[in-house]
Amino acid sequence: GYEKASPILDRLHQAAHGARRGGLVGAWLAQTMTGHSDAINHVNISRDGRLAVSASSDCSVRLWELRTGNCISQFKGHQRPVFAVEFSPNDECLVTASKSYFLSSKDADQFLRLWQVKGAKQIHNFKKFEGGVSALTFSQDGVKLFVANTESIADKGATFIQVLDVRSGGHLQSLSGHSDVVTCMAVFGGGR
Repeated sequence: GYEKASPILDRLHQAAHGARRGGLVGAWLAQTMTGHSDAINHVNISRDGRLAVSASSDCSVRLWELRTGNCISQFKGHQRPVFAVEFSPNDECLVTASKSYFLSSKDADQFLRLWQVKGAKQIHNFKKFEGGVSALTFSQDGVKLFVANTESIADKGATFIQVLDVRSGGHLQSLSGHSDVVTCMAVFGGGR
C-alpha cells in the first residue's frame, strides 16, 4: 500500500506544494469526447494545442477539436487496433502504429501509416514491422521518423530504434544499445 511508499508520497507532496495553483486547473476534467466504440490506447495533443488525436482498439484514429470537443476527422485504414499516434512537428501529418510490443502479431496489422491531417488522407504505408512498436517520434524538422521496434527482443533482448525517411518510407539507420523496451523517445538537435 501507500504507507510503504512514503518517499514517493513526500516527493509528490513537495512537487504539488511548489506548483502554481493556476497550472492545476487544467488537470481537472473539462469535457468528455465520445465517438470510439472500443478502448482508447493513446492520445496526443497538437503542438499548437488546438487538436487532439486518439488511437483506439476500434481500428480507427479520430481527430478532435479541443475547443468544442467535436470529432472533426476519422482516419481509417488499419485492420487491427491502433496503439500509437504522433503529430508531425508542423501538425500537418500524423503517424499511426497498430503493432504494439505488448500484444502478439495476430492482434495487429503491423503497419505504420502516415496521414495528412487535412482531409484525413493516407500518404504512406510504411513496411510491416515484425516486432512491436513501443514508441514513435518525429525529428524536429519532420523529415525523419524514429520508431522503437522490438522485433529482435526475443532473440537478442534489445530494442532497436529504426530511423525512417518520412518522404520515401525508406530505412535510414538502426540505433541499438537498449537492453529492454523503449517506451518514450525525444529527438533533439534536428535528429542528427
